[in-house]
Amino acid sequence: MDDKVTEIFIWKEISFAIDQEIKNTKGNLLLIHKSLDFPSLLYFFFKNFEDQSKLYLSLLRSSDYILENINDQGYKTENMFLIDCVSSFLNKKAKPEKNLSHEDPPMYISELISLLEKYSREARDIVIIDSLSKFVDFSSSYRGNSNEFYKLIHFIRENMFLSKSNIIFLYDEKQTHIRHIPKTHFNKILKIEAIEEGVSLR
Repeated sequence: MDDKVTEIFIWKEISFAIDQEIKNTKGNLLLIHKSLDFPSLLYFFFKNFEDQSKLYLSLLRSSDYILENINDQGYKTENMFLIDCVSSFLNKKAKPEKNLSHEDPPMYISELISLLEKYSREARDIVIIDSLSKFVDFSSSYRGNSNEFYKLIHFIRENMFLSKSNIIFLYDEKQTHIRHIPKTHFNKILKIEAIEEGVSLR
């Protein structure tokens, strides 16, 4: 891959730029954002991959919240499998539903790998992991981050089901400054920063 990060500032009139970048993704995509609101993230995924099946692994948001936002925006969920790793942590009673599973939140990358292995047969065209920032700190130059992350990438590449999917890793940059990204592990890296309406672009 090119040794660079594509940085795109989101603006409604030019949102097609990020749409095209995401739509053309093949392999592993790292999508960096600064606490972008969830409806905006859903817009990108469902607009660009509307006809593709999705496996969504949520480590930050409950299935109730995710499905409520999906329904509010009128997106279809027939081709999506959702793994909710939040509700059990919040002591919410799991409701058995089609294409939805509840799991305890993984604390380490090794547990994340085990979880992906368990559901690898549910792998779809697109696999979304939300969020990588739960496990890896790119604001640190500590190389142990790369070593741990490599184990995850290696597992995905070797898994007969996941290796056929396009994997989207979300990473919330928040207030941190990214110092080190293991670029060789990604086919494409996008950085998104939303610009509030009313701001003049020069």
